[in-house]
Amino acid sequence: MRLVIAMMKHETNTFSPIRTDWQRFLDWGAYLGDEARRAYEGTGMPMAAYIDLAKEIGAEIVTPVAAEAMPSGKVTKDAYERMSGAILEAVAQGCDAIMLDLHGAMVAETTPDGEGTLLERIRAIAPGLPIAVTCAPPSSATRPTRMSTCTQSASRSARSCSARWQAGSVR
Repeated sequence: MRLVIAMMKHETNTFSPIRTDWQRFLDWGAYLGDEARRAYEGTGMPMAAYIDLAKEIGAEIVTPVAAEAMPSGKVTKDAYERMSGAILEAVAQGCDAIMLDLHGAMVAETTPDGEGTLLERIRAIAPGLPIAVTCAPPSSATRPTRMSTCTQSASRSARSCSARWQAGSVR
């Protein structure tokens, strides 16, 4: 089983004059590839919980990106594409599920719903892919049906994976 586990977090304040470019993510903590796993494994973050769950079932773990920045203005097109592009590339290379640690309030220069747009793009690549998403409680996703669709998919996937794991068919 191959799982893509990624983090892409930003609480956008659209009124803020502070530019949220890739450097802002790097300053707070942006990691690519195996460095992302090393940075978050064993922490109290949702991404670490996903890693722990994946390790429990012996899954191959792919961590394309783990990035977050302090609240500020809209995320630049470049920063958004670096993060989402890494995730989409990992999905396009094939996986059995994706687990995303998101914030739920990202606005980018190119989209008013950074998380929702990412989910749509994932669905375009892999329509039936199970997706698990964690978001901050005050999530402001502009299209909640996107999130509920993924939550329902993740719930079905988790039940299915759990049943298969308990039966010994997932290792």
